[in-house]
Amino acid sequence: MQTQKTYISDFLSKKVKKNNGELPQYYVENGHAPIIIPADWDVVQEEIARRKEAGKAYSSATVLSSKLICEDCGGFFGIKVWHSTDKYRRVIYRCNNKYANKTPCRTNHFTEEEVHKMFLAAYNEYMGNRENIIRGAEKMCRVLSDTTDLTRKLEQKTAQRETKAELYRAWISQGAGARSENFKKREEQLYADYDALDKEVNALTKKIADINNRHTKLVNYIKGLQEKPLILEKWDTAMWITTIRHCIVHRDDSITFVFRDGAKIDIQPVGRTRGII
Repeated sequence: MQTQKTYISDFLSKKVKKNNGELPQYYVENGHAPIIIPADWDVVQEEIARRKEAGKAYSSATVLSSKLICEDCGGFFGIKVWHSTDKYRRVIYRCNNKYANKTPCRTNHFTEEEVHKMFLAAYNEYMGNRENIIRGAEKMCRVLSDTTDLTRKLEQKTAQRETKAELYRAWISQGAGARSENFKKREEQLYADYDALDKEVNALTKKIADINNRHTKLVNYIKGLQEKPLILEKWDTAMWITTIRHCIVHRDDSITFVFRDGAKIDIQPVGRTRGII
């Protein structure tokens, strides 16, 4: 549930305006029954941000598209079809920029089946260390999610802001009709004091909200790990989407699978003879 969709633009007149980015907006966790589990929701939001950042380079042809990254040029792998009109038709993944430069990228191509098998190996190795991963995430929750000092500071700054607001109101009310130069200067100073504290309050509020949101994501991540199977025996699209951030394809045919928590696992292809790339 989104909050702070509107705000009071003038604390004296109490005029309400729609919030078009003037102030931060926050989401209240568990405000209604979830359509998808929270861990997967967080993943979806990260994926949307990743695709937006990739821009035109992003391809959505398959779930493998734009997650395989070339070690040589940093570009995405994409689908290429060989012998598209005859019985030797073959679909492979290859760096989209392989021949874009004078020196071709030295990374090889992969079939979908090869990537699937390597992902299964990476996933099973990763989940084999699940308990240690969960303990590390829980420790991170405790260390990085303490907002005690920030909350105390926010309370102090909020009280100071209200004091400045009262001084400003009092000054305006006692000077009705008296608009001398000195009066205006004092008015401007009082408002500047209030405004500076208001900015501090908003910054602290946002910082606390960011920490709380990060804590919620970590908790959801831990729950998501606990719900996932320890062993995958066959390709699972949902597991690929929810566990893998991206993959680096290396010149020696190995692939580094980067998981959502930043863990990296290198997998060598099995039974592959390196030939023409």
